[in-house]
Amino acid sequence: MSSEDTPVTLNVGGFIYTTLRSTLTRYPESTLSAMFTPAPTLMTDEHGRCFIDRDGKLFRYVLNFLRTSELLLPRNFEELSQLKKEAEFYNIQPFTEALSQYQFGQFATVHVMMSTSSKVHSACFRFLTSDNTTRERVKAALQKAIAKYFELEPEHDYELPEEIYTTPDGLALDVGSMEKTSLNEAHILQALVRAGFTVQGSSHHCCQQNCCEYTWTLVCQSCGVADPIFFTTI
Repeated sequence: MSSEDTPVTLNVGGFIYTTLRSTLTRYPESTLSAMFTPAPTLMTDEHGRCFIDRDGKLFRYVLNFLRTSELLLPRNFEELSQLKKEAEFYNIQPFTEALSQYQFGQFATVHVMMSTSSKVHSACFRFLTSDNTTRERVKAALQKAIAKYFELEPEHDYELPEEIYTTPDGLALDVGSMEKTSLNEAHILQALVRAGFTVQGSSHHCCQQNCCEYTWTLVCQSCGVADPIFFTTI
């Protein structure tokens, strides 16, 4: 067995981990690698385990990244700031970059724009996104809103009165004529809020010929990096 394949037992802040030396030295430029190159230079606890005085609970995410080169975090992870400090301490650059990307992309943005005019009697809501996970989340929310509005039985195999269809760049929802009873922006916003979206702001402006445009900005938490979503009505 080579020295790289030697098992190493660590005591990180009272949490015990066992891994291979090759895992700990996977990124040679890191501080963690320097601790075990060419041999462990750390103090040991009473059982002879290498001791690191850092957050032992969060070290599991550091170790998982070293093993897989993937950032594996649970949904609704709430210790991102502290984990970034751990990444900076161990000086694992790819891990730090992955955390920054996760922090930047953990919220998907929805811009809701609705144009109204005395000459327009129909509306088409458009959802522009390349993120399939969030697209399906929006679609499911709209299906529930339609079923509730038209008092359809949940989970029933029916053709929806108002059609949600897939477009090359996202989703679209036809709501038919505004002269008859139909879904409106209030129903859409309520459906998205119930699906976990949060309204961040709103604005509106009016132009010529009695035309007004209303815009709402919503965000939803995602489990990873997600592309922005633009939700418009035309």
